[in-house]
Amino acid sequence: MEKKKIQIDKEGKELRQPLDGKFPISAEFQKLSYYAYGVCICHWHPEMELLIVTEGVLEQQVGGEIHKISENEGIFINSHIMHGTRMVDHEDCSYRVIRFEPALLGGGTRSLIYEKYVKTLQSLKDLRYRILRPEDMQQRRMVDLIYKITDTYVKREVCYELEVQGLMLELWGLLFKLIGNVEENEIQMNREMYKIQDALAYIQMYYKNPLTLEEIAEACMMSKSSCCRLFKKVFRQSPMEYVTSYRIQQSFMLIADGRCSITEIAYESGFTNSSYFTEMFRKVTGMTPTQYKREVCRR
Repeated sequence: MEKKKIQIDKEGKELRQPLDGKFPISAEFQKLSYYAYGVCICHWHPEMELLIVTEGVLEQQVGGEIHKISENEGIFINSHIMHGTRMVDHEDCSYRVIRFEPALLGGGTRSLIYEKYVKTLQSLKDLRYRILRPEDMQQRRMVDLIYKITDTYVKREVCYELEVQGLMLELWGLLFKLIGNVEENEIQMNREMYKIQDALAYIQMYYKNPLTLEEIAEACMMSKSSCCRLFKKVFRQSPMEYVTSYRIQQSFMLIADGRCSITEIAYESGFTNSSYFTEMFRKVTGMTPTQYKREVCRR
């Protein structure tokens, strides 16, 4: 099975077919093993997203933070927020994901529903995400709704569009009440998230070139020390360690493709030589590129 790969532009925006404007929602059953080395790289899109873990645990990076999402836990991610997922301890994870546009909930931008309930939450700059825990009765209902929405969407029985929209409206009402009950100082600040987005966009655009800490810090308008502290906080890596990890991620599909030599893959992924590439690949993945192709790509 060919591994999936998130395609992004130079700013980190996901490049994929837009949702159907007549019914702007999609729902999928996913596994992290569908992606090269269990990593769905950081990206953003204009649609909002709901995710629920059905089996296992995943590491969810969203905005400027990292969280572990376990079975029957979920997360709401606001539009235009950088996010990505990866395996925990190399263990696979099954999950369901819903992408939708606000128009699904409120219709036209002049409607009362849109103005009063949708735009109000969407425009909260400090509302990047909300984790849903089943211990809370209200959040448990939201988790159950995500299950029902994905099941209904995938089965596509008679009048499924009406049922999906009705369930989404119920879910959004619960989310609105939940956020409305949160004190302002409890809402996650997003200043650092925008800095991280600028840094990631720069790395994703120039990873094939020699990169320095100074260049990355300048791209997000921070000092080198502040940039290092932010990367350590968000990714538990230094900026240059992140660059190496990102280059390794880019090499996965080239290895799976099988048309390039290790030396060609090394240069195409931003490494100066094949020996250093192999050394870093083993450090990040625990295997050589040749072992990865034999043990992972042929599964």
